[in-house]
Amino acid sequence: MQNEQLEKYFKSDKSDWYTTDAKGESKWNKKKVTEFWSCIRKYKIDKKDFEFIGYIFPVFEEDYFARKRNDPKRNDVNFWKEGEQSEFRESIYFDFSTFLGFIDFKFVAFFNTASFLGVKFLCESNFNFALFKGSTVFSKCEFFDDSFFLKTVFKDETYFFKTSFQSDANFINTSLKKVFLKEFWLVIMSYYLKI
Repeated sequence: MQNEQLEKYFKSDKSDWYTTDAKGESKWNKKKVTEFWSCIRKYKIDKKDFEFIGYIFPVFEEDYFARKRNDPKRNDVNFWKEGEQSEFRESIYFDFSTFLGFIDFKFVAFFNTASFLGVKFLCESNFNFALFKGSTVFSKCEFFDDSFFLKTVFKDETYFFKTSFQSDANFINTSLKKVFLKEFWLVIMSYYLKI
């Protein structure tokens, strides 16, 4: 694929990649999801291109073997290939992207800047035990489902300007070195709390 075709593919609407059952649960087309993540690894990660600005991500592939931060991957999954660790050594940018399905950054180490500026998280998001060593941006994000930051470590400046959590947000035992909040909204039992 050419670069223009790839960018169009990564930014394209993916609402026809899944169906929703009577319970409201999404059933994703596994073939399309696997192909997407394979293209991310081949055309972005392998080329050390960590700009995912404006991308529309499907559900993450399930990583049944993620048990701790330094475990190498047992198979190709999401951003990583078999044998690699769950880490981003370069700065990474997800600005203005949309995550349509469950995302799993559990145990992931971000060694430089990690920017999620203006990202929409439509389903559950898991950042449990993640390590952010560089500056981290979650400003203008919208979390529409539960989000988990259990025992997440932020070692540098972390920005949550104008961030909205529309469901439960779990920050239990989270370590924040320097956090900047402005117009930070949490939905707590149908009441809005502005910090």
